[in-house]
Amino acid sequence: MNDLTIINGIAEGLERSTEVQGTSQRTSTTHLSMFVVDGQRVLLRTATPSVISNGDQVELAGTLSNGQFHALACKNLTANWISPLRQQKVAFAVLICMAVVSFLSFFLVLPIIFGGVCIFFAMKVKKHDDRLKQAHQMIVNH
Repeated sequence: MNDLTIINGIAEGLERSTEVQGTSQRTSTTHLSMFVVDGQRVLLRTATPSVISNGDQVELAGTLSNGQFHALACKNLTANWISPLRQQKVAFAVLICMAVVSFLSFFLVLPIIFGGVCIFFAMKVKKHDDRLKQAHQMIVNH
């Protein structure tokens, strides 16, 4: 996995979009901000609309992938705004609980397999949350 790095500069060519996911009972909206900083194409995903305008001085923590910088955290020095830290703690807790219930039903093979799968996904969620927290701390402390 790519190491987290910080880039900074002036935001240019700002474009915005939204991504909606879910079912008829529950949906979630992700706000996308695409712009260029120091010649590098940036994609920032946030739970709320970002506070970024063309010409703003920004610091971003994230990873470079496929020629694009995927920002996990943003600090807009011009507008004095930091992207909110949004972690998946509820999903992690639910997956762990499901795994524990499955392991308590040890006499059946399927619950044990299901529990193992839940733990696997819980660890992936935790790893992602830790990475988001690290990126956020990088820009807050920089």
